[in-house]
Amino acid sequence: MAMGITLAIILAAAGAGAWWWYQQAQQSEGEALFRGEQPLPAHLAGQTMPLPAMATRCINCHETRQPAALTDGASGASGAVIARTYASPLSAVWLKEARLRHGGPATAYDAQSLCQVLRNGIDPAKVMVSTVMPRYDATEAQCTALWAYLTS
Repeated sequence: MAMGITLAIILAAAGAGAWWWYQQAQQSEGEALFRGEQPLPAHLAGQTMPLPAMATRCINCHETRQPAALTDGASGASGAVIARTYASPLSAVWLKEARLRHGGPATAYDAQSLCQVLRNGIDPAKVMVSTVMPRYDATEAQCTALWAYLTS
């Protein structure tokens, strides 16, 4: 009986360790995709010609955090886009917090809607984002990795 409990504890610890390792690997891959250290093929809306890898880096237009002066302090919710970015900052708070976007209803992102905006340029409110945002040929694994990084 005691040996069975010990074995169960060991297996549970091994499972937790494997889950933690998997999450860390996902976050690392997502960061590499975000920074352009791993290729994420893309094209412009309405075009088929692939963009150069340098033009498809998420970090070119998006930050992952805001300076304290542009957050509300309590929740860390970001306000205006900082001057050195072109587009909205991408963080767990910004993505998961329901807010008005592009004149549509208050919505929040989840992993599936992030993938949809990457691939098709359609946000959770079913509004098309700017056509200057590349449309990515992202796999499910790449979408999952980006979500893991952005929400970590």
